Amino acid sequence: MSITPEIENWIIQHKQELIAELQHDPAPEQSEPDAIGRAEAWKPAHEAMINHLMACTACHAPTRRYCEQGLELRRAYHDAHQRVCNDINYEAP
Repeated sequence: MSITPEIENWIIQHKQELIAELQHDPAPEQSEPDAIGRAEAWKPAHEAMINHLMACTACHAPTRRYCEQGLELRRAYHDAHQRVCNDINYEAP
């Protein structure tokens, strides 16, 4: 397909506008935490809880049985996870 004389004339007439548009840098979008960033926000609490559950014979997560330390770690994990989920909900349109 070739450029018709009409299109060529239009390009010539609008050359400066086209160049300006091609050189235009759009404003950078506001940086929002991505999925990896959100996961990183609560990963330390998650890792601490999992490490404890794997080592503690008193804790049994499926039955929601936790020792005192396990309960505190679970609360920290849950709170961190909820903060991330709430942030995601606020970002949604």
